[in-house]
Amino acid sequence: MENRVKNELSIVAPCLNEEKLVPEFLSRARAAAAKITDRWEIIMVDDGSSDSTWDTIREQHRQDGRIKGVRLSKNHGHQTALTAGLKASGGARVLVIDSDLQDPPELMWEMNRLMTETKAEVVHAVRRTREGETWFKLFTAASFYWLLGFLSDLRIPKNSGDFKLMSRRVVNAINQMPEGHRYLRGMIYSVGFQQVTLEYERKQRAKGKSKFGLFRMLRFALDGITSFSMKPLRMATLVGFFTGISGLVWATSIVIWSSSQGQSFSSLSIFVPLFLFFSGLQLTVAGIMGEYVGRIFEQVKQRPLFIIDECVGIEPPLGFDQTT
Repeated sequence: MENRVKNELSIVAPCLNEEKLVPEFLSRARAAAAKITDRWEIIMVDDGSSDSTWDTIREQHRQDGRIKGVRLSKNHGHQTALTAGLKASGGARVLVIDSDLQDPPELMWEMNRLMTETKAEVVHAVRRTREGETWFKLFTAASFYWLLGFLSDLRIPKNSGDFKLMSRRVVNAINQMPEGHRYLRGMIYSVGFQQVTLEYERKQRAKGKSKFGLFRMLRFALDGITSFSMKPLRMATLVGFFTGISGLVWATSIVIWSSSQGQSFSSLSIFVPLFLFFSGLQLTVAGIMGEYVGRIFEQVKQRPLFIIDECVGIEPPLGFDQTT
């Protein structure tokens, strides 16, 4: 069910162990939002922090009721935390932004202006530069976008992240999507409508370290590919077919060559490498199929995407999963 529009602007910001950055982020976000409208709200989603992030959010709410908070029962992951914030939002336009201050809250004014002028439904903030990131991070990010474009029909703007401004009807469409493995960048692109980009300079983290390590990056990439593409399965079928033909040709050529040279050959010289090759290929294909089957298994259980421990300043609308 669609959320009722209660404000002109909602700002959704997930956070994980960001107690040192939350006050500065909120100060800058409040000032930026005030330049657009006085009917705004900021929804901080605490994704299972182990420090005093939630206490800081509650204190900020006591000082300004337009600052609201959702505390998840555990660490559900960045994309699920964003989903919780989107479901809690009630703005005609919704900005999603990380709270680590790498993405400047001040850019929301320009994003809002561009959305108004172009009548677009989504404004993607695209990183022109990425300060403080290693060559490995830049290389893997570029490789992921290339691979996602190759394996799917998604053409997500290169160097765009989750820093976006969306209209209410795009947010409502996203909220109706039930899949458990969330890849919001692809989901937002898949709804269609007019979508535009705005370039900006991305700064280093002001404090702390990134929570997005290599394992999470790989899992994130896997979710993106398997959620929006069947090509890996089709490619596995084609690879299996052509390698089978190649193996048959290889074995036949060895027999013919040995016979023409009048030489004997050992069956091990043919079957051992063929056995190892096809065994590895079968395991690879089975692994690809297993990723898809595993996602089907998790989806059919229909468990809630997230469980909320506590809210401040929010009355959960229908469809907003919460324990009672």
